[in-house]
Amino acid sequence: MRPLPFLFPHTILTIYCLNGIVSDNHAFPEPTFIGNWIEDGHSFLFFLEPEKAFISTLLEQHTSLELLDTYTCPTSNGRVVQ
Repeated sequence: MRPLPFLFPHTILTIYCLNGIVSDNHAFPEPTFIGNWIEDGHSFLFFLEPEKAFISTLLEQHTSLELLDTYTCPTSNGRVVQ
């Protein structure tokens, strides 16, 4: 597992919610990729900036995956702001 990047205050995370499992062995874009949270048959891909082209390519290559939603989450002092 690679170390998580330092989050500057007021970083805005982009999170893609996918129906289906994205393997942790997949080649994710560096250095914007933070992590892949898998839960209940869904993958939540976390990035430091939007990665629309990567997600489009991923969906084209893996037709069993479906993009359900995209979230942006502001952070403050390295923590997600509610």
